[in-house]
Amino acid sequence: MKLADFKDKYKGYRAFFIGNGPSIKETPLHLMKDEYCFGTNRVCQLYEHTDWRPTHYIAVTGNNMRMKDWFVDMMKAVDSGIPCFLTKWYYMFHNEALYYPPRRENIFPINTKKYLDKEGKALIAWSKDASDKVFQSRTVSMSFLQLAYWMGFNPLYLVGCDMGYKSFEKDKPDPSHWMEDYEVERSEEDAIRENTNMIRLHAGMAMLAPMVGAKVYNATIGGELETYPRVDIYEVLNE
Repeated sequence: MKLADFKDKYKGYRAFFIGNGPSIKETPLHLMKDEYCFGTNRVCQLYEHTDWRPTHYIAVTGNNMRMKDWFVDMMKAVDSGIPCFLTKWYYMFHNEALYYPPRRENIFPINTKKYLDKEGKALIAWSKDASDKVFQSRTVSMSFLQLAYWMGFNPLYLVGCDMGYKSFEKDKPDPSHWMEDYEVERSEEDAIRENTNMIRLHAGMAMLAPMVGAKVYNATIGGELETYPRVDIYEVLNE
């Protein structure tokens, strides 16, 4: 099976993106066992707390290659046998300091691209053909929206996308994710920059979604993401 074979494969179905914000601890994942769900990054760490499992996996961040714990968690998703969509650049560079996923039949490399202006600033765009490229900047949820919609999923729901990144020192609990050791540290300057850039990105994706026909909703419990229409996750799951 090739990436192109996923075009409109799930037409008529909805999909959920499972983020890693603190609200995931309050999210009724046990009610989502029969839903199409995309996990990402260190999602397998949730498995000891629930018998829910994602049906798909997507990873595009450099942490999966630079940090052993992240790589190990990513490979647990690959080893589970579900379709895994990993950025092509994981396979493009050769550096002994980095880890590399092996070739597997359930790994489908995606061509993640940054859409830059003349000054090199990342712009926001929505690819109409995910088998060709997927625009990516800052958050894997951006890649999810383009990929899942191209696969036929609609509507699309974001869960556990809390935003509101906070600074914290090394060896202290990470306040911005459900895992205390999800990230190592974050400076106040980085937290401010991350929040500013993420708000701009999500605002752009919220504007583009209806133009391409995608219905995107924020089903996160609480949090600070307000660019998409909010829906109650319990009401959605009871529809």
